[in-house]
Amino acid sequence: MTSTLVLYSSDIENYCQHPLQTGKKIVDTVSALKNSHLPIDLYESDRIAEIEDIHAVHHPAYVDYIKRISESGGGFIGLDEESVIDKNTFNAALKSAGISLYSVEAILNDKYDSAFTLTMPAGHHAGRTYGGGLCIFNNLAIAAQKARKVGNLKRILAIDWDAHFGNGVYDIFHGDPNFYAISMHEYPIEEYPIDVEDGTLLDKGFTAFSLPALVKDDDYFMIFKELLNVVSERFNPELIMVSAGQDGHFADCWGTLSLTAGLYKKLAELVRNTANKYTEGKFVLYLEGGYGPAFTLSNLAIVSGITGKDINIDDSEFEGIETEDRKKYVALSQYYHGTENLKDKLKCILDKIGDTFV
Repeated sequence: MTSTLVLYSSDIENYCQHPLQTGKKIVDTVSALKNSHLPIDLYESDRIAEIEDIHAVHHPAYVDYIKRISESGGGFIGLDEESVIDKNTFNAALKSAGISLYSVEAILNDKYDSAFTLTMPAGHHAGRTYGGGLCIFNNLAIAAQKARKVGNLKRILAIDWDAHFGNGVYDIFHGDPNFYAISMHEYPIEEYPIDVEDGTLLDKGFTAFSLPALVKDDDYFMIFKELLNVVSERFNPELIMVSAGQDGHFADCWGTLSLTAGLYKKLAELVRNTANKYTEGKFVLYLEGGYGPAFTLSNLAIVSGITGKDINIDDSEFEGIETEDRKKYVALSQYYHGTENLKDKLKCILDKIGDTFV
């Protein structure tokens, strides 16, 4: 049995939410996966989420609002400049959530150990009563609620390695004793604000670690590994779910970090190893951000890490790429002051992390 499932939407090539968020990106990733010889089952799906599955996470009035705006031809939903929907958005969001449900059900039914869901719109900025940041319904949260209902799971660990704070997941789950989330994000993050000093958050069931601009692989991995190990040992999860955004890549136009595709492989490997230790190998990833030319390579690297099969991961063709947007975001951000500074910050967080467990 192939242990890894990769799912994508049956009509994703027609999706266009924003010039940098189109279905073509996923089509390119799917094409590369087909040619990669990685040991996966790659399927397209037309699964549509039931409204009651959406209501398990989002307030009915918000769901009705998105449906009404979409069916009337679309419009601006008001939280940020990317929050524009069209006549196809509501159905696309239902399909994105539906495919996300399919992936977690396949794992709970022991058909696969792991899954990677390549869908749009993304989800981690969508809270109970709002969307934003190209997110409409929170795919991970919807799948997590389904996993609790049909899988009788008591402890779910969510990890967010998108460059931006997973504010929607925080809004939905913070304080829940059976859900713990780790978010690592750049700071400042004006679009998805986190109302605490320096962007670092310790709350019941939640640890968010803010990173300065231009952080590279070694520092990121050091922090990620330590947080994941400490939280997993204390929380003992039964399922691991990942908000997998690849906009931390050094060539991405909407991020300030300086990560490589090779790091995403290492992160996926670490999640796989952690799942083998705590969740009988079961974990699922949901696509979030990623808007630059290294999007496909980063996704291939993740699948390589999930499956344990090596492929060539070469970022060299993207060196020197820097858009005006990226220059602007870096200029507004905290600056990197070296590994020791981050180690001190990590130690401070680890000293207090015990208070985050409900």
